[in-house]
Amino acid sequence: MIPLRELTALLGLPHFSLTRLALAFGLLSVAIGLAIAAFIALVDAVYLYLLLVVSPPTAHLLVSLLLLLLAACLCLIAYRLTRFGPARRHPQPAAAAAPDVDAATAVALDWIRRHPGQSALLAAVLGFCTGALPEARKAMSDLVRTQR
Repeated sequence: MIPLRELTALLGLPHFSLTRLALAFGLLSVAIGLAIAAFIALVDAVYLYLLLVVSPPTAHLLVSLLLLLLAACLCLIAYRLTRFGPARRHPQPAAAAAPDVDAATAVALDWIRRHPGQSALLAAVLGFCTGALPEARKAMSDLVRTQR
């Protein structure tokens, strides 16, 4: 396995910190928890408001129907995002030209084939780092520019 120091040097991240990454994951987890709590409070507020207007069983029914409508809308959005449009019913793969693979790329691809689980975890962490750390984004864009 490639040591973390070599990997961060290869990506041009001299100031990469696992502590910073762990803190970012922790803050993201807290933010998700707060969003869930806020949604629950919002649903509770709608229910309490409806109690002032209608009877408790009717308030339960209206809140439940509202949540079912929201779930149906989210399912419809997810369905539309994942289906092919009319012009793209059966996409034809383009004839791929043989890539120019150098020795370093061949070694990296060989490592990915031998360690698929670690490769997936590494890709997830690097994707998060790229989104969370501005210097990582800059290093990757610089790396792409120099490769062209």
